Amino acid sequence: MKNRGKQQRSRTTIETILTAAGRVLVTHGYEKATTNRIAAQAGYSVGTVYQYFENKEDIYGELVDQALAKLLAAAADCPVQETLEGTLRQLLARVLVALEQDTVLVQSIESLLVGQFRHKRDLAFETLVESISELLVHHKNEIVLDDHRMAARIIAGAAEGLANSGTTRLIGHEELEAQALRLQLAYLTMQA
Repeated sequence: MKNRGKQQRSRTTIETILTAAGRVLVTHGYEKATTNRIAAQAGYSVGTVYQYFENKEDIYGELVDQALAKLLAAAADCPVQETLEGTLRQLLARVLVALEQDTVLVQSIESLLVGQFRHKRDLAFETLVESISELLVHHKNEIVLDDHRMAARIIAGAAEGLANSGTTRLIGHEELEAQALRLQLAYLTMQA
């Protein structure tokens, strides 16, 4: 991104462009998204878009970075609770709030993460695994698995799958949280 926008007006312009880029992504897909379409959706000239972004890839790179940053912050700042169940419940609630934006947009951003921006997804996934692993270590006496990093990888992968499947549209936020918690607790505490 060219100009991070130190003034409120610049930050507002950047956010408007990114919101428009999300709408264009959902409506037209990445291949048919253009800076002209994004500018029109935002209500700006294409010149204004180029004041802040190099090109389409730069715009969507920033959109991806923001989405991933919300998710990573939710896991990294998660407080450890007295019990494994409490910690997992807290983690799930925080992650679901981070993903609570438009589920179609989340799925559209995920399409970028398996393609053009896969490297960003891979780095974020490893950071997420590390955060979850650190949480699990605090509850090692409650967990039957010895490899906390592998357990964290499975939990992160399952959460990613649930978020990308659009399950929240089908069963709702609270039910998804309850079922995901049940799944994670069974995985971590049951003997095979």
